[in-house]
Amino acid sequence: MLATVVAASIGTPAIPGGGVIILASVLQSAGIPIDGLIIIIGIDRILGMFRTAVNVTGDLTASLIFDKFYGSKKL
Repeated sequence: MLATVVAASIGTPAIPGGGVIILASVLQSAGIPIDGLIIIIGIDRILGMFRTAVNVTGDLTASLIFDKFYGSKKL
């Protein structure tokens, strides 16, 4: 189960709602009923917005740090 979840998280596409599709396949392969997935879909939209905001903020912060240490020097 752990290997399936790790492999699924690596292969999750970077599209809105892509994680829900992967979650459904992991639940189904583990024999867990996916009836409660409807509730998760409603909540995941809001959580997806927060995940995107954190991801973009982290990418921008990393870009600024790399630019400060390895960027071109202005004379």
